[in-house]
Amino acid sequence: MRITCAIHSLTGGGAERVMAGLANRMAVEHAVTLITLDAAGEDRYQCDETVERIGLDQMSESGSIFQAIASNRRRIAAIRNAVAASKPDVVLSFCDKMNILTLAACKPLAVPVVVSERTQPAHQPIGRFWETLRRWHYPRAAACIVQTSAAGRAVSAWTSAATTIIPVAIDPPDTNRIVDDVDRRKKTLVSVGRLSQEKQIDRLIDAFGRLPESLIDWKLKIYGDGPQRPALAQQIQTLRLTERAELCGWCDDVGAVLAKAGAFALTSRYEGFPNALLEAMASGVPSLSVDCDSGPGEIIDDGQTGLLVEQDDPAALSAGLARLLADRDLRQRLSDAGRSVVDRYSWDRFVQAYLDVLRSVTA
Repeated sequence: MRITCAIHSLTGGGAERVMAGLANRMAVEHAVTLITLDAAGEDRYQCDETVERIGLDQMSESGSIFQAIASNRRRIAAIRNAVAASKPDVVLSFCDKMNILTLAACKPLAVPVVVSERTQPAHQPIGRFWETLRRWHYPRAAACIVQTSAAGRAVSAWTSAATTIIPVAIDPPDTNRIVDDVDRRKKTLVSVGRLSQEKQIDRLIDAFGRLPESLIDWKLKIYGDGPQRPALAQQIQTLRLTERAELCGWCDDVGAVLAKAGAFALTSRYEGFPNALLEAMASGVPSLSVDCDSGPGEIIDDGQTGLLVEQDDPAALSAGLARLLADRDLRQRLSDAGRSVVDRYSWDRFVQAYLDVLRSVTA
């Protein structure tokens, strides 16, 4: 097959990492082109030489609704020209707004478009303008891919196309550098993800600041960047945690961090499906997550492979963290058992599932 993939960028984030990994693996046996609105020079996740990489450099901000309409017309034209030049049998698009633009661009091209929702739509509104466009364009999707049944129910309101649930895939960690004995891991509580409001990193910082004195030797390291960074830095200073909590920015080798981290926490208000949690568990990091939509409750067997705490319960989050960090035997059990996610969310299964959907719309 000739497959053209489309996503807004490869500059960082779970969907971007998955798209790059999927394109690279499909290109082993298929002709794959990957198009982004962003310039290719901005990529954090790299494509192999077997993938034709096209960056459209169309990511400028719009100052008004009129500028937005004009910018989107340019984006649609640029996507259409790039797709047409790649001569695909099928187009695969990732992420809500990019899906809309790609469907609009491909309308006159007579090529099937499969769209993949990477978030939980019920928790991530895209505004009335984009919602209207989604209702116009999603009915033209040849098929839809979602990560959870809840996302599937949301998509069904916009299209009657066949919807397939395919959770994320994770890279197998380098077992040679993973520290198996929790006593030899660093006393570091780690968070990984974009510093945006829905990730609720402020709640993690607050809960960390409430830990008992007996756990004062633990450090909090937060990897990622985003619009909430200034506010989080101020919070760390206000709570007098500057010696114990650190905003580390993006990390090019998160696997090296996770291989030695003492614990991991996810505090999101919602997730599409939490890549970072899977990667931490696969690396043997004893993990705690709030039980948000969607994913943590499907991934973690509470008390066996990780810890789940109630959403919107600061006391439960603080107590859960204290329990995890204070109990060495619990951390060892969770570390050993959590690594089973590698088999459940393998790339081989993921790629085959995507190819099955793509083939189904080209038959």
